[in-house]
Amino acid sequence: MRNNPERMRYQKNAVSFYLCLLAVAADVLYFIFLYTWKNVRPDIHIGADILINIFFMLFAFLASEKTKTYVKNWSYALFAVAAVQLLRVFYCPLKLFDILGAAGFCVTAGMLAAGAAALAAAGLINLIKSKILIGYLAGIE
Repeated sequence: MRNNPERMRYQKNAVSFYLCLLAVAADVLYFIFLYTWKNVRPDIHIGADILINIFFMLFAFLASEKTKTYVKNWSYALFAVAAVQLLRVFYCPLKLFDILGAAGFCVTAGMLAAGAAALAAAGLINLIKSKILIGYLAGIE
């Protein structure tokens, strides 16, 4: 059995943990790529995107720690944050399309989409594994 519930009691959920960290890394690359353009001028939208970025990185790191211990409710939070990551494509990168160009937009959108995919995969894996573990623990009590 691939997901041995007895082993899951003592081993951490490393796959979800590293997928969350991968999402943070993709967001850091997005941040570096977007804000190293010399033509990007600070305004309220850039400030809001920076605050969203900081919130996302903190939240994703906290979620990585929670999914490592099979906390089921954090799977749903990861799905919500993945959806927000996808919606972020239409916020700042789209507003800066004329500065970034098509290639720059595709790179920034790809980084946000990669982060969202990693979060969704981490949430799905954690949801499946936590249900297996919860069912096993309910059976032995």
